[in-house]
Amino acid sequence: MKQTRYVLRILKCQKALASCAAGVLCLALATLSPVLAGPARPGVPLQPATEPPPSLTISPGVIMLTGQPGQSTTQDVTMSNLTPRPFRFDLEAMDVAVRGGQRVFVPAGEMPRSIARTAVFSPNSFVVGPGDSVTVHVTVTLLENPATRAIVTVFRSNTKIQGQDGLAMTASLGALMTFTLSKKFQIESAPLQFEGTSEGNDLVISEWVTNTGSEPVVPSGVVAILNASGNLVGKAKVEAMRLLPGERLQFKSEYPSQLKQGKYRALMTLEHDGTVLTTSSDFDIR
Repeated sequence: MKQTRYVLRILKCQKALASCAAGVLCLALATLSPVLAGPARPGVPLQPATEPPPSLTISPGVIMLTGQPGQSTTQDVTMSNLTPRPFRFDLEAMDVAVRGGQRVFVPAGEMPRSIARTAVFSPNSFVVGPGDSVTVHVTVTLLENPATRAIVTVFRSNTKIQGQDGLAMTASLGALMTFTLSKKFQIESAPLQFEGTSEGNDLVISEWVTNTGSEPVVPSGVVAILNASGNLVGKAKVEAMRLLPGERLQFKSEYPSQLKQGKYRALMTLEHDGTVLTTSSDFDIR
C-alpha cells in the first residue's frame, strides 16, 4: 500500500500580508513521497507525476474597491480545499493599519472608525470537504473618515493537523480588501542603492518607496541602464507591490545581463494611477 506523508507549512499572517503583493496567506500540504505516473517499461525508470501538492486556497486574494463614505459593498470570497480531509473555518475581520512604515493587524473595533467592525459574513463559519469549495459573502460599510484603507478577512480554522514534530497546528488564510476614497495619490522615493557592482556579478538596483498619500497604490515600473555616452544599454522590470498609506517597501530590480567595467547611469521609473516617479543615480562597475 502506498503511504503518503505530509508536511505542514504555515505563513504567518502579518509577515505574509506585509510582503506579498497578493496579500494572501497560504497553507500547503506538500507530498513528500513521489506519485509514480504511467506503466512500467523495461529499461525505462518511472517518473514522478507532476501533480500539484494538496493545498487550501482562497480566491480572490486581494479585492480593490473604490467608493464614498456611507456606501456598503458585498464581495464573494471562495475557499477551495484540495486536501484529503475536511476543514472547519470561522470568519473574522481585522483592520490593517500602518505603523512605523509597516503593516499591523488590529482586531475589529479597537481603532476608531473601524471598517472591520462593520464586516458581516454569510455564512460566518463553515466546513469545506475534500475537493470542495465554499463561497462566503462579505459585506462591509465605508465609514466617514475611516481609520484605515484596508481590512483583512480572516478564515481561521480550528481543525488541528499533526506536524512531523508531533505538534498540533491550525491554519489561517486571509483575503485583503483595500478601499480608495479619493485621488490623493502620492509616493516618495529614497536614493537608488546598488548591489553587485563588481564585473561578473549580478547587478541589483533598489530604492525604498513610501506612500505619502492617503490612498492605496500599486506602483510598478522599469529600470533603464545608460552608458557613459548616454546610450541605452538595457532595461529590467520592477515588480509591482502594494503600498498602503504610510507604508514603506523596498522595490528591487535584478538586471538580467552582466555589465562590463565602466561608468553607468540607472533610472528607475515607477508608475501608478497615471503618475510617474523617476529616480536616477550614477554608478561604476569595477
